[in-house]
Amino acid sequence: MQQAPFDAYAEGYDTHFTNSPIGRMQRERVHRFFKRFVKTKKNILEINCGTGEDAVWMARAGHSVLATDMSKEMLNQAEKKKHIRKIDNLELQHCAFKDLHTLKTKPFDLIFSNFGGLNCVSKDELKQLSDDFSNLLLPKGRLVLVIMGRKCKWERSYFKKKKENEKAKRRMSEEGIKTMISGCSVETWYYSPKEIIRIFAANFNAVNTKPVGLFIPPSYLNNYFGKKKITLNILNLLEKLFGEFSVFSDYADHYFIILEKK
Repeated sequence: MQQAPFDAYAEGYDTHFTNSPIGRMQRERVHRFFKRFVKTKKNILEINCGTGEDAVWMARAGHSVLATDMSKEMLNQAEKKKHIRKIDNLELQHCAFKDLHTLKTKPFDLIFSNFGGLNCVSKDELKQLSDDFSNLLLPKGRLVLVIMGRKCKWERSYFKKKKENEKAKRRMSEEGIKTMISGCSVETWYYSPKEIIRIFAANFNAVNTKPVGLFIPPSYLNNYFGKKKITLNILNLLEKLFGEFSVFSDYADHYFIILEKK
């Protein structure tokens, strides 16, 4: 993973995504599923924590959180939130995926990764992370991951309409795809739920999957839907109605998946 694009994006991330209409709706779906499947207070490791929005939310819910990211600028934004909201049960630490195995901590109950952080690593790197995650978790510890899948209906329709056929089918590629963040190229891989389950199978069993962004559109459509609030609210209602069906997980912008340590 490259640090520079995420450092450059850190200051504007909350404006462009976290506090945008689409960003709020997609995150609300993640939090809804999280609360459903995580019933008691946990010792949580968050990876690719970004500006700390989820870390703060989990800490305020009573969980003990160690939030990590490879981007120091993202962590600076997270530190500001922690300070402003006076949160004591949240620790922030600079740590890339490849260095997670070096963390000197007691085992965690749960590891959390939101909004496609793991789409920035290859299949071979994910297999290594499966071992690292297993070593960081207590027996029966869980992974709660939010990942970009392969068959996003919104993306296919949007780029086909723009006659950008290569982009319309980019998620089906087995190779890393170059995507742009803050003017920098970042290699991105896409994984179906079945692929994630297979990659992690040596150490984890699948528990459940849910779609995130089945009717709620991808964030790059914020400018368009920001002016169509009634339409976006209708889509959000449809998301709540149909977003409970696991079978639709790979057709959404992201999917929420839980895996449990063997």
